[in-house]
Amino acid sequence: MKKYLFAASLLGLSLGSAMAQDKAGPDHVFVTKAAMSNMFEIESSKVAVEKAKDPEIKKFAQQMISDHTKAGKEMMAVAPDAPKELDAAHLAKVEKLKEAEGEKFDAAYIDEQVVAHDEAVALFTKFSTEAETPKLKEFAAKTLPTLKEHQEHVKDLNNK
Repeated sequence: MKKYLFAASLLGLSLGSAMAQDKAGPDHVFVTKAAMSNMFEIESSKVAVEKAKDPEIKKFAQQMISDHTKAGKEMMAVAPDAPKELDAAHLAKVEKLKEAEGEKFDAAYIDEQVVAHDEAVALFTKFSTEAETPKLKEFAAKTLPTLKEHQEHVKDLNNK
């Protein structure tokens, strides 16, 4: 009996380590980064809807909330184990935005959006061709054009 329990324990350990390796694979990295980026877009944009002075920035922020909420739901359909809360680094960025006022807020929000969208476009471009999971590859490819539109829009706002 002890031999069977020991063998079962070893099997469980090997399956657990295989699952842990899978969780550390490139698709898991993509899901984690994409989820963090998406949630940051939503949370920072909620702050912008309230605090931005420029009406165009408020309109952009509302569009980010809408588009990224939709993308988040689509991602959860293909990656239900995606993180559901912001990590400490992204939370700190949101808190820093909350502290800014007036034109300084508008500039800080746009700066964060430029960086976030440049990173997201690079991430989704890579995984639209390299994801190991077909559903993730399809999600990345489908979402990429919208992210590129956001990237151009925020750069236009940054240059005005």
